[in-house]
Amino acid sequence: MGEETWKQFMSTGRVTDYLAYKMIEHMADSEQKARGVAKHGAESGVDRNGAVSDTHRGLR
Repeated sequence: MGEETWKQFMSTGRVTDYLAYKMIEHMADSEQKARGVAKHGAESGVDRNGAVSDTHRGLR
């Protein structure tokens, strides 16, 4: 679905088509996060108190 929406935007150049594409992309990201929370009980890579792990920089 996202690929079709992107092709639509590329052919028309309309902002509304781009926003439709971004909405589909955002929904897919949200679904992926929800599956991670359901499977692991939390978002992947997030520690309590908002700390986020990063393999190259330690904790941020």
